[in-house]
Amino acid sequence: MQILRSIAHYANHMQGLKTEVPAIPRITYKEDQDSLDMDEDEKKNDEKRIEEELEILGAIGFKNAKETYYKYPEAIKNIDTMCKDLC
Repeated sequence: MQILRSIAHYANHMQGLKTEVPAIPRITYKEDQDSLDMDEDEKKNDEKRIEEELEILGAIGFKNAKETYYKYPEAIKNIDTMCKDLC
């Protein structure tokens, strides 16, 4: 699931698709139950899990980046503007 969420997050960052990839529903990580729904204890810990999933993406992970986040096309435009200003 983490890989799928990372791929969706990265695809939205690149803005390479016509529409944004919808968020993948959160499911339980407990393998001993039939339902995919999270219980209350898991829902409380899920926010931390979301941050951990995005941490591997580094600066692309929205909430954990130390620097300002720009989507890929914006970042390229900023680099282009900065280069033109320096020249």
